[in-house]
Amino acid sequence: MSGYRTLHREGRRDGDGDGAPKPAPVWSVKFSPCPQSRPKSASSLAAPSSVPAPLRLLTSSGDGLVRAYALIDKSSSGVDGDSPLDATALKMNLNEVLLGSDQVYPPPDGPEGQLTLGAPAVDSARNYTGSDPNAGDEVTASVELDGTVRVWTREEQPAVAAASEESAGGGDAKKVRALHEFQVENAAGTTLSIRPASLGPARHEGYSRGAQVLAVAAGCLDGSVAIVSTGVPLHRRDVTEGGGGGKSPPVPDAGTVLDRVGAGAAVPTSLCWHTTDTLTVGRKDGTVDIYRSVEGTPYRRSHRITYHRRPVRGLCHTSDGALLVAGCDDGHVTLHDASQRSGRPAM
Repeated sequence: MSGYRTLHREGRRDGDGDGAPKPAPVWSVKFSPCPQSRPKSASSLAAPSSVPAPLRLLTSSGDGLVRAYALIDKSSSGVDGDSPLDATALKMNLNEVLLGSDQVYPPPDGPEGQLTLGAPAVDSARNYTGSDPNAGDEVTASVELDGTVRVWTREEQPAVAAASEESAGGGDAKKVRALHEFQVENAAGTTLSIRPASLGPARHEGYSRGAQVLAVAAGCLDGSVAIVSTGVPLHRRDVTEGGGGGKSPPVPDAGTVLDRVGAGAAVPTSLCWHTTDTLTVGRKDGTVDIYRSVEGTPYRRSHRITYHRRPVRGLCHTSDGALLVAGCDDGHVTLHDASQRSGRPAM
């Protein structure tokens, strides 16, 4: 590690005075997978290829708001654009606050302030299925404790930002209202994961062909995972649809439940998609279930891991999907063989 630093803390610190507002607890963080525009001002001082593009960081907090930050290397002059950013040389600007239909920012203080349930999870995905690594709009989704899901979209960014689009970094954040807002019935309100656009159409129960829509997975109180339409059509530029028979459903409205997976088990505490169309679910009782779909067939459980005895709250696959990392409340991080060739997962 080259270094670290506290980049941003909204509000004043405890003890700064009576009635000083405390910063909301941050419950989830996610880097945007979409390329960001290089600052025009920096590009005028150096070759565009030598100016590192900012990173876009999304957070969801106990006040129910989603915030978007730009992480910029202050020492960009003369730095190779492919070099990793140095944490000690970063500045962090609050560029956007993503709001629901009835949310306000800054949130009001005191007993008359808005009732907030908190947003435990945020996720972001690139809505693109082609070969261009720089193409595709950004789709962000969050979930509140009452099961309310909010969806925002952000257009594909140009290589170099216009001067008017550069953040002044003075707390003048842009307020962005949700494109769609809906409630998932029986949702636990703690887990959410966007199904990768690269998986193609989302399976829609009752139809022989999948829906051309981006979907989110949300854990539910009955142990199932609801796969729900975001209402955002799949961006399929430079992708040719196969002929195939069967009826294709129209783009389902936001909030339409397309499918449910794994009912009857413990409440999900973590979710993880993989590009092999694998959905992995960590549960409150410590079990981990791995579900797979092949060419649009219903998701079937291929593995159940019963090693853990406490809630599994962190899951991550290797790029080929063969290995699975799980983090548990017992303090252990375990590595499992989750390959399809394996008869059962091994630690």
